[in-house]
Amino acid sequence: GLDRTAITAYATDRVSIQAACDGDCLLVLTDLHYPGWKATVDGQEQPVYRVNALFRGVRLGSGAHRVEFRFEPLAWRIGLGIFFATVLGTALLATHAAARRRSRGS
Repeated sequence: GLDRTAITAYATDRVSIQAACDGDCLLVLTDLHYPGWKATVDGQEQPVYRVNALFRGVRLGSGAHRVEFRFEPLAWRIGLGIFFATVLGTALLATHAAARRRSRGS
């Protein structure tokens, strides 16, 4: 089971934890499970499990681990992608328009 845990950072969209297990274990946060939570264990992406219908958890192997939960909902990622595509498209159009003005002015 879990030997010791310590929350090292806690925010609404990110939780960092140091945890040590004496064998395979399940680290459970009593925060609500909600689609969009991602987890890494020692920098490696791991599945986030729904525990007791409400909470979120991640499996850990034996030893000491650095666990990070991040909230990255799909809608947010899609919106961010659209935003960057729009900025890039606007920059390309502005560059193209400026080049056309310069070529007509010469």
